[in-house]
Amino acid sequence: ETYHMIFDSGGLEYKPGDSLVVYLSNNTVQVKELLDFIGATGFEQVETNKGEMCIFDALTNCYEITNASPDVIKNLDSLAKGCFSESLMNDADGLKSFLYGKDIIDILDGFNVSISPQQLVSILRPLQPRYYSISSSPLKHPKEIHITVRAIRYKNPRYKQGACSTFLSDRLNPGDCALAYIHQNTGFKLPDNNSDPIIMIGSGTGIAPFISFIQHRSIQKADGRNWLFYGDRNYSTDFLYREELYNYVSSGILTKLSVAFSRDQTKEYVQDKIVQHSAEFYDWLQKGAYIYICGDKTHMWSDVHKTIINTIQREGNMNETEANNY
Repeated sequence: ETYHMIFDSGGLEYKPGDSLVVYLSNNTVQVKELLDFIGATGFEQVETNKGEMCIFDALTNCYEITNASPDVIKNLDSLAKGCFSESLMNDADGLKSFLYGKDIIDILDGFNVSISPQQLVSILRPLQPRYYSISSSPLKHPKEIHITVRAIRYKNPRYKQGACSTFLSDRLNPGDCALAYIHQNTGFKLPDNNSDPIIMIGSGTGIAPFISFIQHRSIQKADGRNWLFYGDRNYSTDFLYREELYNYVSSGILTKLSVAFSRDQTKEYVQDKIVQHSAEFYDWLQKGAYIYICGDKTHMWSDVHKTIINTIQREGNMNETEANNY
């Protein structure tokens, strides 16, 4: 369930590689579920990081409730006097695994913790805006900002949804205003020289900044070569921007397009495509190609990075240290 969303820029200026940072509010259905769980009416007054207000408004606009962080666990453990085991508290990886897919209700319910409205807000993290890579070029869409949003919905074991992704997909209607700003990503920019080749490696909605890159180079009539590695689950349902990308291949803007789908009959990931084209990949690097990676930072990034290092070692006849320095 992925959305291409178009905003009037409202005068905001951006460059390819930048992000739109969106401020959000929590879904009131989820807020009421949490209030019911702790036995609150929603009218109780609490002191917050933004002053005194009712607990309903605080949970809606001021605090993270859809995911639990290690800080929440530490705050709750301090409040409940050691409700979590010492081994869990001292195991960063184990704690991360324990928290995966859990929200605040899961944490409170799992340890049968009774908590007041004021105590609840005291353990929660402030609500943070979300960053979305911009999937448009200001040269092609000078008065618009496009983003690519995959709505997060799952059961674990209760029904849950992403705070900002469903804020955008379900609660923001055409014509509504969104509070947002541009984050300038200085480390993720197109080369200054339009003749330099680029290799773009993305998975899922990580393709977003590369749509911006390709559009921008197309309008600029840049003569640098462009190679996109793209991966997702299924070709038929998850190949984002398929028609646009094939058009760019046909027109010669996109020099190479290598795609991989992990849930089709041939189970492949983007790193598998790099291995299949390792000699050509290394040749592009030798000719000055810039590499860009966008996707899951937990697994995809590390797997792709490792594959690139192995490719450089093999094709360049280097040891690991030399490949990393390269």
